[in-house]
Formats: sequence, structure tokens, C-alpha cells
Amino acid sequence: MDKKYIRQRVEAWIEEEEMPVSSALKPLRKFDGLYPDDPEESDAYWDFIHWSMTREHTVLMQVPMKEGQVGFCPIETDDATSFAFGSADYQARLPKFDRYQYRVKKVYERVKDLAITHSCISNEDGRINTHNKYRSLVENEFQDQARLLYDTFKKYPQWVNKQKLLERLAELNSKIRKCKRIWKEYAEWE
Repeated sequence: MDKKYIRQRVEAWIEEEEMPVSSALKPLRKFDGLYPDDPEESDAYWDFIHWSMTREHTVLMQVPMKEGQVGFCPIETDDATSFAFGSADYQARLPKFDRYQYRVKKVYERVKDLAITHSCISNEDGRINTHNKYRSLVENEFQDQARLLYDTFKKYPQWVNKQKLLERLAELNSKIRKCKRIWKEYAEWE
């Protein structure tokens, strides 16, 4: 092939690529062809979907209901029994969820898991790594806060409420001591 012919072919390709897309073409959609066009096939399709979605509840669907009853639960008209659940005061009656206490509980659970893991491991490197994980967990959760509070108290005693700070330090120290008790109880099983 000569160079002139190759050049003409390449220029033809470039021209084809630069040509606008035909208006007769339409883009494919995500759900094109998913639903059948024939009405009978469409009914069969939706019947199958209904069957597959409700087959877990076939036992409940077999419960006899009165004529015109829509759901399984009767509509309560007695205001005395449904008032607490239907009012805005219901949320106020629930106990408040304390995120900090939940986090502390999870830290104690993690310490217990690490201690049990430490007691089960026979490899000395693994035991050291597990103990280091325990120490870093306690440091990150409690000791770093206690050190920060103590350093703040030492640097700026006039700016802090001494009573509240000491209470907070005592609380953190008690949590650290509890972590140590958990560790000793479960890590040294023999």
C-alpha cells in the first residue's frame, strides 16, 4: 500500500469520528426492555413480582379477616391505651441514651476481649502486641484526657474550676483502674 492511500483511509476515519451522531439513534436506558410491552405478559410479570414479594407472608395472608378490613391490626379508638404512643410526649418518656456511657461500656468490653486474647496466646510476641493494644486503648480513651486536664491545671490554675477538674480526673482515674482490674481478672487465667 502506498502512503497516499493510507493517508486517505486515516482521514476518512477521522471524518467519521467527527461526524455528529444520527438523530435516529437514542441512548440505552437502564430499564429499557425490562418491563414487557405486551399487556398479558406485563400482568404475568407483575403477578410474579407480587408473589415473590409476599411469599414470606403467606401464613399471615391466610388469617381470615372481616369484609373490608385492610390490615392485621385493628384500629384502636380507645384514647387511653394509645395516647402514650401517639403523642409527642412519648419520646420524653423514654430513657435518654447516653453515648459516652455506651462508649465507655464498649471500651471495657474491648479490654476484656484483649485480656482473654492475651491469656490464650502462647507466642510471646503476640502477647506483647496484645498488651500494647490494651495500653494504647486505655491511653487513647482515658489517660490522654487525664494528662491534658492535669497539664491544664498545672499551667493555668486560675482559669479552671478546680473542683470540677478534680472530679473529672477522679472519674478518669477510676475508669483506668477498672480497665486494670478487668485486665488482671481475664489476662492472667491459669
